[in-house]
Amino acid sequence: MLEFESWSDYLKFSLSVRHKARYVFEDHVQKFLQTVIATSEKRKSGFPTGNILWRAQLGDRWETISVQGEEMEEQFPLPPARMTPPGLLPVSKTPS
Repeated sequence: MLEFESWSDYLKFSLSVRHKARYVFEDHVQKFLQTVIATSEKRKSGFPTGNILWRAQLGDRWETISVQGEEMEEQFPLPPARMTPPGLLPVSKTPS
C-alpha cells in the first residue's frame, strides 16, 4: 500500500498546484494524489440517504446599532437563512 513519504507532502503538493503546474501535475503531485486515494478507505463513512447537508458561507454583514443613544455600524455574521440550502427554510428579511 502507498504511504506518504513525509509530513511535508501536503505542503509540497499545495505549493505545486498553486504556484507551478495547476493542471499538469509534477510526479510528486501525482504520487501524493494516488496516496490520498489509496489511504482514503479508512476515512470513508456512510451518509444516510435523505439527510440534509448544511453549508457554511464566508461573509459578514454590517448593521446600524444604537449604543447609549449613539448610532454606529457593527459587523455581524451572516444570518441563519444564508447557511441553509436554498429553498429549505424560508428566507428572513434580514439584510445580507
